[in-house]
Amino acid sequence: MSRTLLCVVVAGCIGSAALVRAEETKTDETGEKAEVKKTEAKPVKPAKSVKPVKKLPPYNPVAERAKFFKVAGKDNEIDAREFAAAKGKKDGFVRKTDTWSAIMKYDKDKNKTISWFEADAYRRAERKIAQAMVTTITGQALPAGGGGTGRGEGRRRWRVGDPETIKQYDKDGDGKLSSAERSAAWGARAEGMRRDFMKRYDTNGDGNLDEKERAAIRESFRARLAEWGRRAAERRYDKDGDGTLNAEEKAAMETGEAARTAEREKRRAEFMAKYDRDGDGEISSEERRAIGADFRRRWAERRYDKDRDGKLNAEEKAAMEAGEAARAAEREKRDRERIEKYDKDRDGKLSDEERRAMYGDMRRRFWGGFRRGGGARPEGGGTE
Repeated sequence: MSRTLLCVVVAGCIGSAALVRAEETKTDETGEKAEVKKTEAKPVKPAKSVKPVKKLPPYNPVAERAKFFKVAGKDNEIDAREFAAAKGKKDGFVRKTDTWSAIMKYDKDKNKTISWFEADAYRRAERKIAQAMVTTITGQALPAGGGGTGRGEGRRRWRVGDPETIKQYDKDGDGKLSSAERSAAWGARAEGMRRDFMKRYDTNGDGNLDEKERAAIRESFRARLAEWGRRAAERRYDKDGDGTLNAEEKAAMETGEAARTAEREKRRAEFMAKYDRDGDGEISSEERRAIGADFRRRWAERRYDKDRDGKLNAEEKAAMEAGEAARAAEREKRDRERIEKYDKDRDGKLSDEERRAMYGDMRRRFWGGFRRGGGARPEGGGTE
């Protein structure tokens, strides 16, 4: 379900952007509206990275140790119950962002509790990660809009709770955003994102994305993913957290990344050996459907494996059969409703044109929900 929803969201982002008109209107002397073509958008140059934007305050193990023992019980170790009780308390050892699963990775003696030495190792490792996150590796270009300082230095992430956002959309002046005001803020944000997307990729200004422009989008996304991967690798091997890689760290990165690449290739070979039934090196539509069925079966088994032993007993199998039968009936019902609604030629199936109409309606409903702040959508789709 989550995989399907993600595909719909991505398709909605790109498809809805194609719906944005790239033509503006102006009023002439007679009062008639005349269309004016948008000028071709200039490509956005990636910003150059900068030196570390800030340095975290020095680590104070004495103060951290005092905070730790305030949380620890008589055994001088923190267990899961004590961790949960102390989480998020002001000036306490356990921060809001800390999780028990993360700190348990430093449980060296595997006794399900955390000693001071294990907690100290966890805190130092977390600080290295935090320092890397506020540090930009120098001497490299950053992808536009992709983290760091983005398209311009000083760029910050948009949040609906920012003071500037509240000031702009707080119409009743009560210092906070009501449901309607939040809806307006999110709607304006979504509309701005669509305009920016089209301004960047609709190079011929016709208001639509042709195949050449779509190919440029795919290439841009691939480049950004590669850049993010490179920067993540640099942070992974930047042991001293100074924002640059010395010779030893670079050698470690080359060795480690080569091993990671080999592992990925191994997994891909295993995947192809399992699902490429005809051995042509490609995954056909039929093989893709088989993959989907296999994934759904495995997710179903996990869903009904209540004791988490990796297999289904008789009771769990019976529950899975009943549950999956109900889910299949629900899917068939939805399919019948879609065909009844979008099958214009009444041949009992959806043609390519009818499917495009259905997906377009889904995209309009998706973005319509953004404009209304996620409120109830009209029955049967459409935002008009």
